[in-house]
Amino acid sequence: MAFAAFSIAIGAIWSMHFAGMNALTLQTPAGDHIDVSFNVVYTLLSLVAAFVCVYAGLYISTRDSFFTLEKGKIIEMFLKSPGAFQKIKDRRYMLMTMLLRGLGGIVLGGVVAAGGVCIMHYVGMMAMVCDCKMEWDGGLVFLSVLIAMIAGSAAFWILFRLLALYPQLEILRVLSAVVMMVAVMSMHY
Repeated sequence: MAFAAFSIAIGAIWSMHFAGMNALTLQTPAGDHIDVSFNVVYTLLSLVAAFVCVYAGLYISTRDSFFTLEKGKIIEMFLKSPGAFQKIKDRRYMLMTMLLRGLGGIVLGGVVAAGGVCIMHYVGMMAMVCDCKMEWDGGLVFLSVLIAMIAGSAAFWILFRLLALYPQLEILRVLSAVVMMVAVMSMHY
């Protein structure tokens, strides 16, 4: 179900990207209109990259042990860890351990998915065919990719870790979507 929802979301992001690009009007300093079209191969490549990377990111993140277990089994797993009985008195320590332990898969999944959105954006920009020169600011490109990867990982953490521990809080799904939206929008603009 989550894969289908994110596939639809990626399709929407891709179509938003190209609708936005088609809304762009370029002019020369003299005011002459510059025609813009898109290379079909690069355009389709950007779509495929987004779908493949987001699917791979979701696949990686859904292997998180906290996401795949019920809450009772998560607590049981925590109790089996060394020194758990001494630490069990500190509820805050237990909660922080469950929220932050073993995040490698979630972070990797978020980075891979966000990387797909970045590839979609920059390959989509390469797809532009026009009689003009495009210049990239390497620092801003790096910053946009970094923002996307941090926010994408945060969205996956909310979805696959917080929601696993607090399944009754449906607002976490919305929060995850909003964080992912911030990732995409800040990366683009």
